[in-house]
Amino acid sequence: MLPQPSAPARTSLEAFPYRSVVEITPACLRLTSSVENMRGIAASAAMVFGLAMMFIALNFAMIYDTARRGYGGPYLLVVGGGTALALLGLWIGYRIITRPLQDTTIVSRRLRRIYGWDHKVGWVGVDYDRAVAFVSNFKAVTPTGASSSYPLGVAELVPGSRRIARFVAPTRPYAAPQTGAAVWEFIRRYMDDAPSEVPPVVLTPDHRTNAFAWMDRELYPDMIDRQHRLTNAYTAFGFWFFSGVYYLPNWMEYWIRRYARRPSLPSELAAALQWEGENPYRILPATPEEALAMQGNLPHMRKRWMRVSVWGILFWSFLPLAFIGVSVAKW
Repeated sequence: MLPQPSAPARTSLEAFPYRSVVEITPACLRLTSSVENMRGIAASAAMVFGLAMMFIALNFAMIYDTARRGYGGPYLLVVGGGTALALLGLWIGYRIITRPLQDTTIVSRRLRRIYGWDHKVGWVGVDYDRAVAFVSNFKAVTPTGASSSYPLGVAELVPGSRRIARFVAPTRPYAAPQTGAAVWEFIRRYMDDAPSEVPPVVLTPDHRTNAFAWMDRELYPDMIDRQHRLTNAYTAFGFWFFSGVYYLPNWMEYWIRRYARRPSLPSELAAALQWEGENPYRILPATPEEALAMQGNLPHMRKRWMRVSVWGILFWSFLPLAFIGVSVAKW
């Protein structure tokens, strides 16, 4: 559990947004969403699954001896079931791509609410003054090992009980619990302190500025520093592996961010986001490397992503070609 919004004394926690801020003004604080940056992976997985099932059904239909065995149970099971699963996967991928996208959480200082988008119920607004913040532990276990992540959650409870009435995850999960706690402390400082007392921030680039700069900042924030260089040998290994394996999902994510429909804001929130005058919050200017990166002219970033493109295209070309080649050899 983290300090309550009403706690008057500042804790020993450092208030640090950890590259989560998209916008900070007197009207609102926008943070990178916790869920929407996974839509590219989900859409790619669903569509790849659908295409694989379609090819398996087609391959079985080609090699199955219907003249001798007929169109009985095995044929209908594999071809019919594979076709049904293929259509289901493609439909799920299509739905993920085309449903409305809200890629930021909005913290309204005027309304004192934290707004998040849920594709099932729409906008969810948590009353900041009644909010309970916490960092949970999510562990993923795979055949190759296990890893933990620590998402920050903000909930509003039903009065007189411990049941959750509304819930918002303001940001993406982090690799350490202290990071989520620092982000919550930053939100508290933004909501209750004077702008001059709020720590300065570095804004996450908009995806329309430059795709590679945006991927560095939002998809690989723990591996890339402010000069757009890999932080160390360990993160370099992780970057080169995941940037190739997730090459198609990364570009799918970029496409979704750029072209997906945005849901309409609640009327009271839309009105509260209007403001005029000079922005009193401190925003750290872009470094020379960041400025060049947002223009797409940073040499070492471009070279790195060109190498990623070669590796990613080879990876995503080899898998289907190998799958098709093995199948065609059996025809």
